[in-house]
Amino acid sequence: MDNDKKIKYLQKYIPFLILAIWIIAMHFCIIMGTGDDAWFSKTAHADGFELFSWLKERYANWSSRTLIEATLVIAVSLPNIIWRITDSLIMVLCMVMIAKMFIKDNKYGYAFLGLLLLIVDYWALVTAGWQATTINYLWPMTFMLVAVYPVFKWYRNENIRGYEYIIYTVANVYAAFSEQACVILLIIYLVAGIYAIHKRYFKINKFYVFQIVLNILGVLNAMLCPGNAARNISETATWFPEYKTFSVIQKVDIGISSTIKSLFLEKNIMFLLFLFVLAVLGVIKYKNLIVRFFMILPFIVTGGLNILRVVIGNQNGLFSFVTSYGVLYEKTNHFLKIYLWYAFLLAMCVVILADIAFVVSDREKAMLVDLIFLIGLMSKAMLGFSATVWASYGRTGWYCQIAMVCCIIVLLEDWKYKQKTATYFMVAIFVILAVMQMLYNYTRVFTFSF
Repeated sequence: MDNDKKIKYLQKYIPFLILAIWIIAMHFCIIMGTGDDAWFSKTAHADGFELFSWLKERYANWSSRTLIEATLVIAVSLPNIIWRITDSLIMVLCMVMIAKMFIKDNKYGYAFLGLLLLIVDYWALVTAGWQATTINYLWPMTFMLVAVYPVFKWYRNENIRGYEYIIYTVANVYAAFSEQACVILLIIYLVAGIYAIHKRYFKINKFYVFQIVLNILGVLNAMLCPGNAARNISETATWFPEYKTFSVIQKVDIGISSTIKSLFLEKNIMFLLFLFVLAVLGVIKYKNLIVRFFMILPFIVTGGLNILRVVIGNQNGLFSFVTSYGVLYEKTNHFLKIYLWYAFLLAMCVVILADIAFVVSDREKAMLVDLIFLIGLMSKAMLGFSATVWASYGRTGWYCQIAMVCCIIVLLEDWKYKQKTATYFMVAIFVILAVMQMLYNYTRVFTFSF
């Protein structure tokens, strides 16, 4: 490898290094032992605590996340520095996996990805205590990305080495103990398999079938675990007593409306940035004014709502129409206005899917972005089937936020970097947002104390 190639090779990894340094530094600012972490630590340090007996009791009375909870009680038993370093590495691993799946040897793509992960709102990972939230949400999601990677290698006709099968299997097993991750994994593998058979990209092999079986077992484990049923009764009584009377349709409505609320009616920088990138690409690609209008419409609507929320407050009917009971079953005298507004915001999601198809030149890549976008929405909407849909509202949006990161990275693969003025403008926007969000994350997240 000559010197020029070495320099280009090292340039790709500078954003990883910067992100790693920042994340490690922030982890040493974190105040430990807050939220659920304190309860798990007290449990793990209690006299007579025995891990396997405790896990058995938890499976019977509280949760199917056996492997995840085993990891959690071990983590709170060890010196804090172990979790600080491990969690930092897993955050970097998240970036590495996104890069390996969606960036094709593009140094600008690595830089944008590094900036995006500085822009990410890490508040979602503190809401139940740092260790409890990251081990239950960040870690399964990151291992889910690892478990999905074989699909990309098959599509690219890349060989999978022997040791990789072990890595992907372990990652799949860990992720399968998370309800969100195992459902997403099953959907991705099924869609990939169906599309592969249709297009004859790769043959369905034994390892693919094995991964599918693991995903199905993960879903069955979540559905049949007696602890999940017991927890559902307990948390319904604690957080949402009326939930037990809701029909399936009402639960679907709550899931969809809570997703719409998190995207359009609240601060969601990553979603807004995704719409901004989509709008800019659309305006650059198309000269037709009607097409341009629909390209920028989702960004204008979402950006306008963000500004309006600051000006008039979120108690205005434009923002408060989504209640804990959803939208369709809420008793109100203004149901027609509310239904029309709800339908309009749902239509914006359809417009976004269409915009992606128009902006991304490669049909398969456009389908990939649409799929990621839909999976992000689904990961949030599926919480409508949980009585803690509102109690755990913030942290359950982590998957959706990272889905938006992936969408942005794939969209930027179509960016014309030779257009220097437009590129500098885009970089400036990302850098400004990164600096602002780094300050926010430092002052309001990483140094936060309950």
